[in-house]
Amino acid sequence: MLSTITRQLVPQLVAKSRLPAIRCVSSHASESSTGYSFGLTEDQQQMVDMAKKFTREEIMPKARHHDETGEYPIDIIKKAHALGLMTTSIPEEYGGQGLSLVDHCL
Repeated sequence: MLSTITRQLVPQLVAKSRLPAIRCVSSHASESSTGYSFGLTEDQQQMVDMAKKFTREEIMPKARHHDETGEYPIDIIKKAHALGLMTTSIPEEYGGQGLSLVDHCL
């Protein structure tokens, strides 16, 4: 008798428990769902925009020179450091920003 009840209830419980999980990862899930978000935070987007601007304005104009001469781009490194682009994964207690690995990879 217990096994009969179990065989009848388990599929119902599984079906009910899967629905919220499927909805959370669905592309049609509402904003209030507790699913994963692969979008960037506002801070992350600002960091990406700053890095793009820095690359466009500081690195690209001088890249050919450094490629041809083999000269170390110390001026570019210093500017990148001043903007915080070089210290993203260094803990704050050591002078870095202490950001996450995801933030560092951006």
